[in-house]
Amino acid sequence: MNAALSQLLLLRLRGGVRYRLKQFATPRGALFLLAAAGVVWLLLGAGMSSPAGGPGQIPLEDAMKMRSIISGFMPLALFGACLFTVLAASGPALHFSQNEINFLFAGPFSRRSLVIYKIGAYFAGAVLSAAIFTLLMPGRASTGFAAFTGSLLTLLFVQLSAAAFNTFAQAFAGNRLMRARQPAIALLLAMVAAAMFYVTATTDKTIFDVLSQFRQSWPGTILLAPFAVFAELFLAESIFPDLVLWSGCAIAINAALLLVILRFDGRAADHALLASHRLSNRWARMRQGASFWASQKTTGRSLRRAPHLGGLGPIVWRQTINAVRNSGRVILVFFVVAMLTGPVLASANTTSGVTGMVGLLYFFVAFMMPRSLVCDFRCELGSIELYKALPIAPWRICAAQLLVPVALSSAIQLVMIFSILIFSDGRAPPVLIALSVLTVPANLLLYGLENLIFLVFPTKLLPVGRADFEFIGRTLVDFVAKTIIIVAAAAAASGAGLAALQASGRSWVWFAVTSWLVLSLIAALTVPLLACAFRRFRVSQTIA
Repeated sequence: MNAALSQLLLLRLRGGVRYRLKQFATPRGALFLLAAAGVVWLLLGAGMSSPAGGPGQIPLEDAMKMRSIISGFMPLALFGACLFTVLAASGPALHFSQNEINFLFAGPFSRRSLVIYKIGAYFAGAVLSAAIFTLLMPGRASTGFAAFTGSLLTLLFVQLSAAAFNTFAQAFAGNRLMRARQPAIALLLAMVAAAMFYVTATTDKTIFDVLSQFRQSWPGTILLAPFAVFAELFLAESIFPDLVLWSGCAIAINAALLLVILRFDGRAADHALLASHRLSNRWARMRQGASFWASQKTTGRSLRRAPHLGGLGPIVWRQTINAVRNSGRVILVFFVVAMLTGPVLASANTTSGVTGMVGLLYFFVAFMMPRSLVCDFRCELGSIELYKALPIAPWRICAAQLLVPVALSSAIQLVMIFSILIFSDGRAPPVLIALSVLTVPANLLLYGLENLIFLVFPTKLLPVGRADFEFIGRTLVDFVAKTIIIVAAAAAASGAGLAALQASGRSWVWFAVTSWLVLSLIAALTVPLLACAFRRFRVSQTIA
């Protein structure tokens, strides 16, 4: 890489560290740092992570089971992630910001040097991200050094494989085979899904049994051989020869992907430049009120005027239009996933595990959906000054911002619960019915916390393709903080319900009503807190 670009990369890293340290010196930054330290303490103290060994290790039997799962299903997971990348690839192979295009592209740098510079920036973020994944690795399932090495090389593999495919696709964009790749892959996935459903419906085998047999068959062994290398990294028991051997193989695979990028980047440079311009314009529209999924301009004529409703109507109407125009495909995908949840769980023979179902629902509701259904304050970073100028009480503005995501999430979750109820074995219905009753207040609490955290610790939306320390660290802290508050609220509501149950002579109706009222009250308290954060929000503050 060019010496000037190497120095620029070092200056970027040093500037990023200095900027973060200055942020941590502020009250908000100190609070965020304290929350992050609490999350790390929970991970280490609860026995979830002790890669190097210690009293918090998981039992040896569970560790062996975890290692078996990593060996059997991690290659399949990586292969599925690559297929998803092939289907979802639409942006540039390596995203250059507008400033990088304006200044670096005009400098005396070759295209190859710029590509290596961008990958070097990804590598710096992957190092810190690998440290986080090392903390999440259960004890005895992997040694600390093996977990860090495997996480680092796997993150680089995911980044480089996506970039290599996009570069190759852009280099041969006019080829007929490349134009037909998405329909062909979609047809292949449909055939695989139909075959798996047929096998699980006509035999006693579950989906996991079928996947395990495919993993052990000779076609699966050949197809998944490159992906199995990264699974073996986590399972290495000694530095030499196990870790050294598999690390060398993983480095060779990543180097081959890098060579593919450098080889075909020259033919795809024009396409990549246009894609980077489109992506920069896309992010500019997002800061003005669109969402991540918006690919076109979001202006358009409305068919009717929104009702006033004390100032809530126009805001709700605006967010509804944003959700339909910008996240319509995502909403459709979520509804399809919700409808297929019951059949998939039935074919996997996991509907009898109530705890597993609740955990699956919570992960889908609290982690995946808020990251995709962005139609509230989080997509209004460039328009908050307009909201602050409205002659409306702040609590009304905040309540209106929450209505659309709460309604959409509740509808998707009710479809998912109904799908599971149809295919359940009789043990889960009471729990699922209770969850359906608590759906609306739980979503009000969830999205109230999402927007409260955003207003207290505002941040820009993340560019496509990044999975670095900034994204992973903030997401982990946000998720754990929300989980603690939601669990505390659920415990308080359950405690009040149990008190009502005892006072009413074992009447479960009073238990349900009291729990619902207490959870709704706790969720409603997020609105005045959100209004307070909205009033204190400074439009002129620097956003990280």
